[in-house]
Amino acid sequence: ALSRCAATTLASAMAATDDGSDVLHLQPRVVRHAPCADPSQYCGFCCAMDVPANLLTCCQCRNSGHQKCLKIGTALAEAIRANPNWVCIECKVCAICDVPGNDDVLLFCDACDQGVHMYCLSPPLTATPTGEWMCPECLTGTMPKLSHSKRQRKTQADTPAAVSVPSQRRSKVTSQPRSTTRTSSKRRLPAASGKRAREPDQPQHKPRSVNVNALSSDSKALFQAAQDAANPMTGPKVEFESTKLVCLGSHEMETWFSAPYPEEYARLRRIFLCEFCLKCMKSIKEVRRHQAKCRSKGHPPGSEIYRDGRLQMWEVDGKKNKIYCQNVCLLAKLFLDHKTLYYDVEPFLFYVLTEYDEFGAHFVGYFSKEKLSSMRYNVSCILTLPCHQRKGYGQFLIDFSYLLSRAEKNTGSPEKPLSLLGRLAYTAYWKEAVLAFLHDTTDVSVLEMSSRTGIHPDDVVRTLQELQAIRMIPGNQAVLQVDPEQAEKAFARRKSRRLANPKLLQWTPLAERPSWV
Repeated sequence: ALSRCAATTLASAMAATDDGSDVLHLQPRVVRHAPCADPSQYCGFCCAMDVPANLLTCCQCRNSGHQKCLKIGTALAEAIRANPNWVCIECKVCAICDVPGNDDVLLFCDACDQGVHMYCLSPPLTATPTGEWMCPECLTGTMPKLSHSKRQRKTQADTPAAVSVPSQRRSKVTSQPRSTTRTSSKRRLPAASGKRAREPDQPQHKPRSVNVNALSSDSKALFQAAQDAANPMTGPKVEFESTKLVCLGSHEMETWFSAPYPEEYARLRRIFLCEFCLKCMKSIKEVRRHQAKCRSKGHPPGSEIYRDGRLQMWEVDGKKNKIYCQNVCLLAKLFLDHKTLYYDVEPFLFYVLTEYDEFGAHFVGYFSKEKLSSMRYNVSCILTLPCHQRKGYGQFLIDFSYLLSRAEKNTGSPEKPLSLLGRLAYTAYWKEAVLAFLHDTTDVSVLEMSSRTGIHPDDVVRTLQELQAIRMIPGNQAVLQVDPEQAEKAFARRKSRRLANPKLLQWTPLAERPSWV
């Protein structure tokens, strides 16, 4: 059974050969249908995200591209936007015979961008026209169509000799599936005669065989070295220079890893970010021009849910503020090796920590969590910028995540597996929180300790085992026994730290919010 999203169907045709035998030919026939998927929001050439109004989208493969990247004029671009059935160069077929293939003799109209085979015109063309060319529909208002019987009898012998297609080219087109990926070789580049046409495939030459045994030892070594260098698996690896410095406000930080910023920014040694909306820019002058019209109003989007002096916490919904959350993820990738989520931010909530002064709320760090987590994870990703590390902000973000878990009347745990730095940070927090809780009493169960701290019972038991605080007594019973001096030091350290104050939290759990929020 064919699905609704099928783009082509096969129509069988019987054609008579010179010797009178019947040969069955299968040719794809295009079916016009409604769009089968949402249009891509990314240009297939520059990989930049843009609004649909600035992109030209194919009605079949749903790939998109900028007018500038597609190398087409303004008038033609307006005609394409007005045509809901426009198809890209990958999906285009002849408007007369409805048959794909024979790309080297397929002409494109400069007024409507339809494709027509040169041998399908009446009279057929034997050479590529120079200058601008328009299809019969744009010239006369009607497009001639071949009948079904004529389309069946249309063979390669009917093609004029001047524009005939070699059998190698025909077999290549009809045997291989057409790719839906837009590559730089498929851009509409002006031909030498001024007519936009697809460039024919380059002739394929068979590689020459070399008898290695007939070579001298020096020649064998040279041949082997050249062969290894040409092999992509064993050849030398070329390391491309990536962004080394990122400027955020008055801070300039060295990056630890690369991030998938658009190519125009990724190749720069230094990039500049707006410290409020985190938009990426190329120079400080561009940043100053942007700040004059930035819509962030000096703070992250979303709702302020916590304020303690100069510290603020903001809740940002990945669905409502998609661009900002994507910018946060790209910034985090510069300092996190295992960060893999960049664009699919809608299922997550982002909690951004800022420092407030007379100029606005400056980005310090953040953590994200899933809106609905089946594993009860309260942190998906957590980051403190290098310029704000060693100030206790990392422990504050971890403590704030457990404060939200206690407000939800649940226990939480970070997503596993943890990175090296994440494991060190969480292990230190768990040990200090457990020892400080056991400072006053040890007559408590693991479940009670978990519910009052918000830490998952598995993490509590693992921490107690690392502290060697679980002792077995006769009767196969386990009791808690900690070093009083160790617990006193942990309690003193915890009191001196900057932790989240539950009284300053103005927040409602997601499950308790009205459906219209």
